[in-house]
Amino acid sequence: SVSVISASSEIRYTGYVTGDAQHSNNRRHQRAVGVGASTPQRNEELRGRLKDLQSSSQLSGSELQMLQGVLRSHFLFSRMPTSCLTQICWGMERMTLSIGEPVVEQGQMDAEHFYIVNDGEFQVEVTKAESDGPIPVAKLSTGAAFGEMALLYATTRTATVRCTVPGSGFSLSRAMYLLIIQEGAEEGNQPRAT
Repeated sequence: SVSVISASSEIRYTGYVTGDAQHSNNRRHQRAVGVGASTPQRNEELRGRLKDLQSSSQLSGSELQMLQGVLRSHFLFSRMPTSCLTQICWGMERMTLSIGEPVVEQGQMDAEHFYIVNDGEFQVEVTKAESDGPIPVAKLSTGAAFGEMALLYATTRTATVRCTVPGSGFSLSRAMYLLIIQEGAEEGNQPRAT
C-alpha cells in the first residue's frame, strides 16, 4: 500500500534496525525501515530539477517507449498510473559508461539510485570473501533494470555492476521517485495497492 506523505515532513530512513547488538549481523533479527518524504525546500529543488530534465531532455521516442515498457513490467511500477510512469521517465538522468567502469559497487552504503540499461553490456559480480575475486553472476543488456530497493530503503549494494561493452543507461534517484509518487497521490493519481 502507498501512503500519502505530508509536504512538511523530512527524509528519514534507516537500512536495518536490529533487535539487539549481538544479533546485528543476523538478518533474521533485522527489519527494514522505509523512507519518508522530503522537506518543502527539497521538494521545490526537485520540482525545478524535474522541469529542467523535461525541458532539456533528449529522450527519443524509442527511449521513452523502452523506459515505459521496462517500468510497466517491473513490480515496483507495474500498477502505477500512466501519468506517474511518464513523470518517472522524465525524472531519470542519462549516464554514459566505458569499459570497466562500475555503475554500483558491492558494499556501497546508503544506495540511492535505480538503473535501467539503454545499450551496451554490463556484468553483475559478487565477491563472497575478501580473499576471493569477483564472481560473474549475470549479464545485463538493453532493458535490464537493477537497484530498485534503493528507492525504498537505505540499503547496502549486494553486487557490483560493471560496464563490459561501452553503453548508456538511465538512473532515478530515491528523492525524485518519492517526489513523483507524492505529487501523484496529491493529484489523485495514487498508485493502486498491490
